Order: sequence, then C-alpha cells, then structure tokens
Amino acid sequence: MKKNPYMISFPSGKGGVGKTNIVASLAVALSQRGKKVVVLDGDLSLANVDLLFGVNPSFTLQHVLLGEKELSEILVEGPPGVRIIPASSGVDELSQLREGERRRLIREFKLVGRDADFLLIDTPPGLTPNVMDFVLTSDLAVVVTTPEVTSITDAYATIKAISLRRPTKQLPVVVNMAGGEGEAFEIIERIGLVAARFLQVEVRGLGFIPSDQSVPQAVAEQKPFYLAFPHSPASQGVASLAQKLMQADRSVNGPGNQQIS
Repeated sequence: MKKNPYMISFPSGKGGVGKTNIVASLAVALSQRGKKVVVLDGDLSLANVDLLFGVNPSFTLQHVLLGEKELSEILVEGPPGVRIIPASSGVDELSQLREGERRRLIREFKLVGRDADFLLIDTPPGLTPNVMDFVLTSDLAVVVTTPEVTSITDAYATIKAISLRRPTKQLPVVVNMAGGEGEAFEIIERIGLVAARFLQVEVRGLGFIPSDQSVPQAVAEQKPFYLAFPHSPASQGVASLAQKLMQADRSVNGPGNQQIS
C-alpha cells in the first residue's frame, strides 16, 4: 500500500537565504533517485520557482483561485520526475488569501500530488498566515538559515512562532551558504541551545549547503544548481539532504513529528 506523499515546507523568516535554490535542486536530486516530486511555489505573489526551472507557464495559481482553472490544469513539467505548481508575480491579493482559500489550496495540492512521493513547498519569507498554514499542515518544516546574524535571529523567531502553535512539531535546520561544516554546526548548536532554554524545543541540524559560486551561475542559466553543476560542493550538500529525507521514517511518530538525524 502506497504511503501518502511526504509534504515538506521550507520556512525561514528572512528573505534571501536561498530557499528557492534549495527546493529546486532538492526536487531534482530526489527525482534522480527515483522519486516523483511536486513543487509548489508558495510565494504566491512573487513567483520565481518557474524561473529557476527555466519554464514559462501559461497559467498560474491566480487562475485557480479565480475559478478559471483546476490545480491539475496548471501543472508544469520540469526535469523528469518533477512537476511544478507555478504562482503569480505582482499580484498582491495572493499574498493575503482568506483562510478558506488557503485551506482549499492545500487540500487541492495534496490531491494533485497524491501520486507523488514528495510534495515540496517553497514558502515565502516571513510568518504570514499563508506561511503558517503551509508549515502547520506539512509533515515536516525545514527551517533555512545562513551564517548572517540577522538570518540566524530570524530562524530562531520562526522556530519560536511555529513551536508556540505546534509544540510537538520537529523543526530541523539547514544552514545555507555555510563556510564549512564547522561553521554550520556552530550555528545549529547556537540556535539549539537558545531554543532548548527558552522554548523547551529540541532543534536538530539536517545538514548544510556550502557557499558555492556555481549557485549564482546556475541561476543565471535558469537551472537548478544540482542540474547545472551536479558535482559542485552545493550539489553534494543537497545530495546529503535528499538522502536524509528519503530515510526519514514517518511511520514511527506520525506527520509533523518525524525523527531526523
């Protein structure tokens, strides 16, 4: 019997931490390992997932929310094994969806992805109602940060906001643009100590993506860096992340409380 798709959101807090790059490359890495992946561009009003995949969608989530299209009709094929649900650009109303619209979107997302193994949500920065609904209904929320002090502070604020709403939800951290394993470990340890002291929440590290000049080069080429430069340091970090997510056993603790080491 097939398990339900593994739904993963990627919150941060601060913009510019590279979530979209990670999600796009992770989707490719998982697909190359035989997994079917659906990617939702959760930045509903400032879409850019389609740009990273070099696709030009004819329809977006705006058409779905206006009742002009079904979600299944706007799916765009990316690399083999990856399908994309594109959002819109410059449509401010989509960043302020009503609760009923958000719930409907999430239900349809799960239905469209029922034949997939992974549903990945590239969430926008901040802690808007859109973001919180994506995070709280996902099986796992991976908090993305960088070595910048403001990014670390915002990552902790994100963990705090989510844990206050869902104390049992595990929130593993990925450090992007890290100078190396030592720096990434130090950042995760710092966040973990503060979270344990003030929130009574255990924070684990899920991995890190090294700072790598091939990433902006791949963006310029409108390709996920894992596809453009599969042997680069950043791609090796994504490969490790993909492997850990594939090994995660949701059957032990149930949705929202996976044990990831």
